[in-house]
Parts: sequence; structure tokens; C-alpha cells
Amino acid sequence: MRHPESLLNRLSDLAKQGDTGWLELFKPVQVSIPEHDRVLDERLLRNIQNTDYGKLPHGPLDSRLTPLTTTTTKSRKQYAGTINGKKQAKKTGKWLREHFPRCDHVYDSGFKRVKEGLRLMGYTDSITDERLAEYDHGDWEFLSQAERLALATSNEAFSGYITDPYHFAPPNGHSFAYDEHELVIPFLKDIAKVDAKIILCGTHGIKLQLIRKLFEHQTEEEFLRDNNDKAKRFENCELLIYTRRSPKSQRLYKKMRYVRRVLPWKMESTTEWRLIIT
Repeated sequence: MRHPESLLNRLSDLAKQGDTGWLELFKPVQVSIPEHDRVLDERLLRNIQNTDYGKLPHGPLDSRLTPLTTTTTKSRKQYAGTINGKKQAKKTGKWLREHFPRCDHVYDSGFKRVKEGLRLMGYTDSITDERLAEYDHGDWEFLSQAERLALATSNEAFSGYITDPYHFAPPNGHSFAYDEHELVIPFLKDIAKVDAKIILCGTHGIKLQLIRKLFEHQTEEEFLRDNNDKAKRFENCELLIYTRRSPKSQRLYKKMRYVRRVLPWKMESTTEWRLIIT
């Protein structure tokens, strides 16, 4: 199902004050455990213009969405970045400071590598908000895709992993739906009330993809498709930039209008601006 039109309009509608409307996301550092790089990553969400989300509704939730914080999630908070990841973070920070020299507020997820990445980019004072924390796979954290499918096909209690993957929550973990409605949307609503023009936030892969889902008006099916497509995933320190301003005419729109991906340490992977289709 698509979001109600009123919800999409609220999420896309930026502040009536100010002259910018930027949303930038990136992954600053790799973790120091290579075999877990696919799940232990983070992005930074930057430059959300002040906005009033008003009475932004929460979607209906059921008992499958009840989350628990797991030991694995807590332990991952202490993982540091790799040497190569730190170098990439510094290059990304240089690019950001050249293009967006002002940052009024900085948020982090509480994870060590996020705080470390922010410091390497030159942002030393940040506010921890656990709603930005890494997606919680619960007891399935270190299971392979094949192992998860085997559980889902052999145990009816886990069949939702195949039949309803957006709303399915693994034991002691979260569902995508829970993170969207109970974490991401409330966070966006709260920072919209902050008296600041530019906000920098350190978050993680699934959270970034959920933000992309909201701002690019994706359905649940489109989110799942992109989540399973390696080409849609982000490299270290890759920026995903949203803006209300036309790159050519400089006209300022009321809603997010254009998006661009930038990889400061590998500029050949940088894309041009494209119009967001609504």
C-alpha cells in the first residue's frame, strides 16, 4: 500500500522559512570485522530543513511488531571503523565542509563508529538519539539468508519472513514497519521542530533506506526490492542528497524535488541530479 496522500505531502513539505531544503545521507566508516560488513554499517543523515509535520499519523501495528533490545545490538555499539574507512570519512568530511560549511545541530545513534566518523569529519559535538540506532535483527542477527529461509519454511511461526517481510519481526528483533512508524517518522517529526536550518545525523543502513522510502514515496514492495538489490545499496561515505531547489533554475519548491548520489572518495561513481517522481 502507498502512504496516504496527506502523509506523503507532510513528509515532503519543508520549512516555509529559509532558502535551502537538503537531505543528505552517507556511510562514514566500515566496521573492523570484515565478515560482518553487510550488517554493521552506518549512514549520516544531513541537512533536513525545519518543517512542520503536523498530525503525522502512525500506521497500525500488531503484536508482531513488539521489539526487544538484544545483546548483539548492544555489543555492536562498540565496534570501531577500519583504517580505510577512516580515510574515506575524512575525504567525505572535506567535501561536506566545502559544500555545506554550516551545521546547526548534530545527532548520532550512540554507536562508537558513528561518533568516530562524525569526529573525523570535523563534527565533535553530537546528541545521541537511539531511534537512529542500527536495525535490530534480534536472534537472527548472524544467520545467513539461507538459514533464515530454512527457518521460515520449516516453522510456521516464522513464515511471515517470506509471506509478509515488511511486517515480520524476527525473535527479539524489529520489523521494518516498526522502525518506520515508531522510530523514523517520530524522529523526523521531532527534528522538524528544532530551531535549526541544517542538521547532521549519524544513523545506519536500514534507517537510511526507510528515510529514502518516505521521501521518495516508495511502497513497501519497492522498499523491499531496493533492500534486496545490491546496486541500490550505498558504499562507504556515499552521500544521498535531497533538495527542494532546482539545480538549474535555482527555483525553490515546497517539497523535496531532486536527489543525487555523491561518493567523494570515488567521484566516478557520482550521479547527476534526478527529479523525484511523485
